[in-house]
Amino acid sequence: MFGKLKDLFVEKPAEAAPVAAPDLRRAPVLKGPSPASRTELLRQAMAIHRAKQEIFAGLTEEQREKLTALAFKKLLNQHSGPDGER
Repeated sequence: MFGKLKDLFVEKPAEAAPVAAPDLRRAPVLKGPSPASRTELLRQAMAIHRAKQEIFAGLTEEQREKLTALAFKKLLNQHSGPDGER
């Protein structure tokens, strides 16, 4: 009995249309930043990197190790609950 009712009210999934295989002989044309803006982005990234490195330059080896250990601990526990449980 429920089979006939189910057929009346439940939509059947549509069959997927066949997908044509992509033409792999032609490489897609990627649009990105122009070479001039790319150069500027790289220059800015390097400036930021140097600024961040200067922050850590004044740390002792022990402070650097503690900071690294703390960063790894936080990274590994980022998905845990408030009590440190997963």
